[in-house]
Amino acid sequence: MTISNDSPLARLDYWNLTWDWQEGEFINVMQGAQTTEADVDVCLNGPAAVTYSSSLNLNSVESCSASPVIVDLPSTQFNTSLGHVQYCCRNGTILPAVIDPSQSKSAFTLNVYKIPPNTATVHLVPPANWRIGDGLYKCGQPRLITPTVFPDPSGILHSSSAVKTWQVREILFVIS
Repeated sequence: MTISNDSPLARLDYWNLTWDWQEGEFINVMQGAQTTEADVDVCLNGPAAVTYSSSLNLNSVESCSASPVIVDLPSTQFNTSLGHVQYCCRNGTILPAVIDPSQSKSAFTLNVYKIPPNTATVHLVPPANWRIGDGLYKCGQPRLITPTVFPDPSGILHSSSAVKTWQVREILFVIS
């Protein structure tokens, strides 16, 4: 996932990103960000345990929350097993591209598992109710776009592509 700041002036500080899974998905592993809560009890005593208890260590799952809250990592995490993602680990700050294009994105990766009955790889439903910044920004509906292509991180001439890619745009700044 990549969060881009397309605003001409406003910076985004201490971002967090939230959504609602639609079909019981859960986050197995993340790089470049983390969830605020692991929800191990939900993993061990919920539908994930019925399906994956014999094949997956559910104690080390990132989050089984139906609405995970994702936060950025500090810049010191870039060279650890949690980092190694281009544009990751910005301490939650994303500057406008006109100020510094190299600091206008924040990125992280997810490894997501699905829970039956729909475990087919081709049956993917995007999360809904995307929110960023403690509810300050409301986001639009996910829009299917051309699948993202990922170069091999080792530098060899090999790339892989996502099965599906969606784009979600922020549409409203909310002042309470």
